[in-house]
Amino acid sequence: MPAAHAKLSNAWQIITKQWHIMANENSTNAPIFIIGTGRCGSTIVFEALALHEQLGWFSSYNDRFPRLEIASLAPAVYNLPLRLPRGEKPQFQQGRSPLNKLLPKPSECYNKWEVMCGRKFRDDFLLDTRATEEERNRVRRAVSILLKLQRKTRFAAKITGPARITYLSSIFPDAKFVHVTRDGRAVVNSWLNVDFWQNAGAFDKPFWKNGLPGNWYEEWVSYGKSPAALAAMQYRTIIELSRQEKTQLAQDQYIEIAYESFVADPLKTLTDILRFLGLPQSPRIDSYARAPGRYESMDRKYLDAFSHAELAMLDKILGTVAQPIAAQQ
Repeated sequence: MPAAHAKLSNAWQIITKQWHIMANENSTNAPIFIIGTGRCGSTIVFEALALHEQLGWFSSYNDRFPRLEIASLAPAVYNLPLRLPRGEKPQFQQGRSPLNKLLPKPSECYNKWEVMCGRKFRDDFLLDTRATEEERNRVRRAVSILLKLQRKTRFAAKITGPARITYLSSIFPDAKFVHVTRDGRAVVNSWLNVDFWQNAGAFDKPFWKNGLPGNWYEEWVSYGKSPAALAAMQYRTIIELSRQEKTQLAQDQYIEIAYESFVADPLKTLTDILRFLGLPQSPRIDSYARAPGRYESMDRKYLDAFSHAELAMLDKILGTVAQPIAAQQ
């Protein structure tokens, strides 16, 4: 027994040493963050980009097992010569096969981010908030391990809601941000009809903390405490603060992409994004973007969902805030 115990102990020390080396190697160059309000088309953009041969990402397995770094190995299944379809989030008739339930899918992984950065990452705007040294080390360690396990050279993640640019930049000063925007009226309509919005009680209180201006409640009361008004105010705040936060970045670290432009010409839009990110064209992405019927705009649904009075209210709240800034080339 003592000999067996010694062998196990030595094996564990070797594994721990290799893990430590893997975690501390500098392989976190220029990570990519796809940001947006949520319900803005960021998922379809991210799912397309996640096909790129150089990109590693957190998957649905990281979200299911957020404390196990080995869960980052799951997407490596796509490195095997098995011709597996890539797992994707069920939407617009996509990803509804039984196999898709098992395949690793690109995920926002808030369970993983919460383990690394605390609850605040999930539900706070994190304005003027920088990561602590411990948080920074945890995130960089997890990303470094992920890239090694998946045999990729760049990390990409999708984060929705508040942009959290200040916080993420304090972890990765050279990070690049692709901000996906969409007509605010369509986003508000979508928010009001998804389970996560309703389950969080967001009809009666802000969904995220510490972001809305001090007079938000008075403004909301002026619109009769309409759930649509509260959602629109949060949309406006996210867009305004995202553009405010991006001023701390270099010009080549931030780009805005309109969902409407993506749906109209996904291949051109993805080519523009890859050029901005300094990534080569990808046959996988090209093939994915060209698939007939893959992308369908849902923007006009809000016209049937809102009354004329509600549409006028939304236009007053949102103004022109949803108009994307011209892409930086």
